[in-house]
Amino acid sequence: MTNVNAAIGVAQMEYIDKILENKRETALLYKEFCENNGYRFFNEPKNCKSNFWLNAILLKDREKRNSFLDFSYNNGVMCRPIWRLMNKLESFKKCYCFNLNSPSLKRI
Repeated sequence: MTNVNAAIGVAQMEYIDKILENKRETALLYKEFCENNGYRFFNEPKNCKSNFWLNAILLKDREKRNSFLDFSYNNGVMCRPIWRLMNKLESFKKCYCFNLNSPSLKRI
């Protein structure tokens, strides 16, 4: 790591609480928008405190996703579809992965 990168990291750590507070406020605005418009916002699990570095909206199908992407772009909000899970990629198909349909994950 270069000294410049280290200095940037140190400076960011001095303001990490403010950065995370801002990200939480932004996420709450997204969550409110979703609730008011029939979308499902991927919220933090109970008994957890997310940093909200990534916000996700879950949509029922590709048509609704594309419609939402058009709506967001037309209103100045940049977003993209979620990516394919790594265990679904050709290069990782033989690797071990956890069952994401596990009942223990249903509460999320």
